[in-house]
Parts: sequence; structure tokens; C-alpha cells
Amino acid sequence: MFLRPRTYIYFLAGLSLVFSIYFFENKVDGLRNQTAEKKATIERYKQEITMLEAEWSYQNNPERLAEIMFRLNWGETLETPTAMQFTELNNIPDKATYVSTLSVPGSMR
Repeated sequence: MFLRPRTYIYFLAGLSLVFSIYFFENKVDGLRNQTAEKKATIERYKQEITMLEAEWSYQNNPERLAEIMFRLNWGETLETPTAMQFTELNNIPDKATYVSTLSVPGSMR
């Protein structure tokens, strides 16, 4: 007993619709999982950044740095900067001039 051709077309259209829905549903689920993973990664990075910022503020605490500086005896040799210590870019010598004034150990000049 054969069915009419229109019935086969409807049957194939229904199967293709079911397949398409299944395919796109799986694709959407995969994208949702990827999005959830990316959000979790972003949250973890935000927490790490917050922790690193706290560590950075602790490491750059002026009182702590001053204590380390004096503990290493650097505080006795440091002076406040004067205006004569600063210069302009035009006053800096060329690299070739600077290199020629250096003495290299073990070289015969």
C-alpha cells in the first residue's frame, strides 16, 4: 500500500524540522555552557585582580618602603632632589659618545 507523494513530503518536512530543532537546541546549549564558563573565568580573574591590587597597595605603602629603605641603610645616603639634578633631552649625550667613555674590563684601549 503506497501513500500519496504529498504524504512523503510532509513526513520528510516533519523529520527535517525535528532534526533542525534538535541540532539548534544542542548548539544553543553548547553556547550557554561556553558563556557560563567564560563568566566564571571572568569572575575568577576579577577576584585575582582585586587580590593583586590589594597586594600592590600593601607593597607600595610609603611607610613600609621607608622602613625597608632604612633597614638596608639607604636612608642615610638619600638626599632630596634639587633642580640641578634634572635636565632636558637635548642635554643628554649621544649613545656613541656615552659608549666611548665607558671602560670595558679586559679590553685593551
